[in-house]
Amino acid sequence: PLEAGQRLYGADHLQLEEIERIDLSLAGEAQATELDRFLSLHLGRVGARVLAADTLAFDLGFESSFCDDHLAEIQAVVDDAFGANPEYARLISKVWSDFVSYLGGSGDVPPL
Repeated sequence: PLEAGQRLYGADHLQLEEIERIDLSLAGEAQATELDRFLSLHLGRVGARVLAADTLAFDLGFESSFCDDHLAEIQAVVDDAFGANPEYARLISKVWSDFVSYLGGSGDVPPL
């Protein structure tokens, strides 16, 4: 319940304006630096949550609501890439399995 003089604001009371855009269609050192700059500038503001790996994973990681909207498309891209080059797929699966095992996980990877 709202106290006297308080108002509840929602989507109808907001107007968003795009102030900057970042193109992440390529992957490389320059793009990583640009992403870091962009996130620090727009998410690392005074009074905001700490800009750290765990908060970014919560907001943008595989278990985030953002990812839910894009997971099927990401899976299709990965499936297509693995299907186009099975040798590469086996290499990536092995590297991932070894990495997870090194961290103390089971390292089990579903068969391709």
